Amino acid sequence: MYTTITGKELPHSTTTLIGNECMSCMEGADANYNDQQDADAVKEGCETLYLQAGKCEQGLNGGGSGNNNACQYMEGINMVYKDGGMFSRSHSSSAAG
Repeated sequence: MYTTITGKELPHSTTTLIGNECMSCMEGADANYNDQQDADAVKEGCETLYLQAGKCEQGLNGGGSGNNNACQYMEGINMVYKDGGMFSRSHSSSAAG
């Protein structure tokens, strides 16, 4: 449709703007920027991302109860299509069913 209207190929329809490279969360020895006062070696942006991320830490060893606020959400999105049916850790069903 885009090509029909504009006469051009849709930009980034076969490639992505977002790379798949990993970014290190480890602070460099000389590049601490605004994160100099803390005692860890983790970049502030990574700390913030982790703190705001949904977590499902049930069953982890460590003695604490953990953060389980996102367990139900994660279970809901843990479905993938497999051979035409829905599949998840807890159950599977056939699409034909």
